[in-house]
Amino acid sequence: MKMEPTPVSRPQNIMQAYRIANRQAAAADNYDDKIRAFDKVINFCSHTASCRLEPSLKRNVLLYWAYDKVGQAYRDKQEPEAAIEYFQKGLSYARNNREKEKMLSRLAEVLEESGEVIRGLETSLEAANFSSEPLVQRCHRILDVCRQLENLYQAGNKRQDYLRIKNLTEKTGEVLAKALNLVN
Repeated sequence: MKMEPTPVSRPQNIMQAYRIANRQAAAADNYDDKIRAFDKVINFCSHTASCRLEPSLKRNVLLYWAYDKVGQAYRDKQEPEAAIEYFQKGLSYARNNREKEKMLSRLAEVLEESGEVIRGLETSLEAANFSSEPLVQRCHRILDVCRQLENLYQAGNKRQDYLRIKNLTEKTGEVLAKALNLVN
């Protein structure tokens, strides 16, 4: 007796759409199948009035995850333009600073990997704004990025950008010195 394949039902809500996508992506053999799976979640929401017009915490979480998964698949597939697009869109669904920092960090890495070093470093600075790491560590992180940007801006004769970053370096150094004095 031959078994009939189970018909794929249309998801009734975004949670069902995400569960289906997660199963499909887990069974996928390639990046394109993973991308298609999670793109279905994004498309479900954009084509379903109840999802599109009624933002909820659950909807935002699932869309954040879907954009992140698609962005990562495009990154792994070596398609940085698409990865950048999905990470940028996913940012709008971040619920808290941790999620913003995570998405901005992913975006910064892809930008740098794709040759947009300055834009990537600037995005790294933005990610540091949302960091929950201790102040001293965050200051060191910002100073490291600022020094790299200073060198790039100076080499590229971008005087205004150089002065802006130089000022940020000085202010961050002052904050670091005060933080270190409080620790000692």
